[in-house]
Amino acid sequence: MKKPKQKKKKRSLQRVAVYSTLIGAFLFLLILSVVELVLHVYAIMGNYKAEAKHEGSFVMSLIDPAYVERIFAETKANYASIPEELRQQQFTDAYRERCAVVIDEDFFTAREILVKCREETGMRNIQMEFYDPENDRMVVVLDGDEPDYAYIPGQWLSDEGAGVIENPKQIAYIMNSDWYMPVGYGAVSGWTATDYMEITDTQGNPIGYLVMNIDINEFSIRLRSFLIVYIPTLIGVLVLAAFWIARRLRKRIVDPVNQLAVAARNYTRRDKAVETPKESYFADLQIDTGDEIEELWESMTDMERDMTKTLSRVRVVTAERERLRQERVRIVAELDIARDIQQAAIPSTFPAFPERKEFDLYAAMTPAKEVGGDFYDFFLLDADHLAIAIADVAGKGIPAALFMMISKQTLRNHALHGGTPSEVLSYVNDHLCENNPNEMFVTIWFGILTISTGEIIACSAGHEYPAILTDTGKYVLFEEPHGLACGAMPGMPYEDYTFRLPKGGRILVYTDGVVEAHNEKDELLGFEEIVNELNKGEDAAPRETVERILKRIQEFAGACEQFDDITLLNLWYKGTESV
Repeated sequence: MKKPKQKKKKRSLQRVAVYSTLIGAFLFLLILSVVELVLHVYAIMGNYKAEAKHEGSFVMSLIDPAYVERIFAETKANYASIPEELRQQQFTDAYRERCAVVIDEDFFTAREILVKCREETGMRNIQMEFYDPENDRMVVVLDGDEPDYAYIPGQWLSDEGAGVIENPKQIAYIMNSDWYMPVGYGAVSGWTATDYMEITDTQGNPIGYLVMNIDINEFSIRLRSFLIVYIPTLIGVLVLAAFWIARRLRKRIVDPVNQLAVAARNYTRRDKAVETPKESYFADLQIDTGDEIEELWESMTDMERDMTKTLSRVRVVTAERERLRQERVRIVAELDIARDIQQAAIPSTFPAFPERKEFDLYAAMTPAKEVGGDFYDFFLLDADHLAIAIADVAGKGIPAALFMMISKQTLRNHALHGGTPSEVLSYVNDHLCENNPNEMFVTIWFGILTISTGEIIACSAGHEYPAILTDTGKYVLFEEPHGLACGAMPGMPYEDYTFRLPKGGRILVYTDGVVEAHNEKDELLGFEEIVNELNKGEDAAPRETVERILKRIQEFAGACEQFDDITLLNLWYKGTESV
């Protein structure tokens, strides 16, 4: 005989509600307290910082900028001239005498301004300082502290004697933050926060910092008082609220749920008499809570069966749409980051070598997608040799961009170690062939200009022929020997060739996206059109030449979508007196 199933003892939903409310109140208290504290500190420190920036700007407006630039320059020069052995004894009379040479009447006038601003604003101190990277010190230029504690120009602060000293990277973070300031505690001054403001010379170049030590003792006292009163009060209120909610739960939820369970059971039994029962989504859950919720589940199971398939389809469709949306957002964000990284790796400051009058150059790259596979590079190997490179990776998008970054860095690193262009490309080829499962390759033109003579030794790994402006006054195509593209096959030989640019000569190197630009009729622009455009302004500066060609490409393509990356580099050899 089968043993009858023992009736399970059920727990009261009211008891569960009381325990859940108490736990929830505790967690809510903890989270609310932390959030309140963070927001409170953020707001107060933000106010301190905003006030400090305002007061710092006011201080700088009172002091003559020309004097600020002069006292910084004189203090830096004087500090640099003092031996380190004497610097270590900065509080001795000998060191003070060496530092006092920069003190004049203008110094006392400027210091008086700092002192008055400190006294009027209630700050702990205001100083002008600059960073000594060699010894990790902040060197004082002007100090607005009380006379007994004030530093003279050239005395310094370090981690050993003044607590933590921020370096320029940390100072930049502090200046850019809306609220963050390092906080310290001193036996005399109590709690202080430190903010910085950059000081520049009359040309806008940074020369040091205005350091403001802000007294936050009042804030610390208020914060302590706030926590002492707020937390116990909040605990008491939440505990009382928890018990009140528990009592209301019985009256407003528990009893109505029991009534709903009886009504729902009767409704489902009546429906079963006329409808064919279907599988229920809730029946498979087998809820076993042992309280009134279980009874509600038992009553509602049949009523929810007809909604199961519809809800399931809605969930699947919604989840898929959300997944696709998040995937699109992720891809867009990653492409933006990749574009920024790639653009940062390509030289973009022009004029690139303003101090060199023997030559001028300009380059531009327009990727067909968010990131591209083209690159250009230029750098001085020494005072008389300029390296120039342009390359085109087979393919587009992220794979080509990654391969491009590897190719560019490999070429630059090896070129800086010396060697002819053919030796450099041989090394790049062998390096790229290693661990190249996707069999990617890149065409490269690499040349080295001897600045004193105009001679260029170059090598091409399957790249487009350069266009050269020679003594004839016209650009012509220079058909030099070609090697195999780098990354295609290891151990391939490459051949150097040499030509000379006369004084005023020019060279244009480019990728195939320039000559293969197409319009809506699927016609190619072609090299002849590029040469014609070059010869219309053979005396133009490199920037003007590159921009004119890009404009011609855009006019030719019209509304047609760009198919390939477009990259150009134009070099103008002005020559030297000996050429």
